[in-house]
Amino acid sequence: MAFSLPYYPGKSRFIPCDLAHRDETLALCEGQHAVIHCAALCTPWPPGYRASPAHASANVTATANVVAGCKANGVKRLIHVSTPSLYVSNGA
Repeated sequence: MAFSLPYYPGKSRFIPCDLAHRDETLALCEGQHAVIHCAALCTPWPPGYRASPAHASANVTATANVVAGCKANGVKRLIHVSTPSLYVSNGA
């Protein structure tokens, strides 16, 4: 499915935060037309493909919070950029 976002020069911004903090993430989504989520912990996962606490927080919890924030605030578009790490074997 293809779509385009309106371009608003000078109105898009990078907001540093800890997306694992649910309340902060929900508040950041308020009033947004679109959210581009590309935050992740891109390091090799531990053997056995079990997420470490750091991976779970940065990748799973953070993404769930971004989705929840977009839903709660009526954000029209969420663009999620994944990591190529999910296609790479770590030898397990």
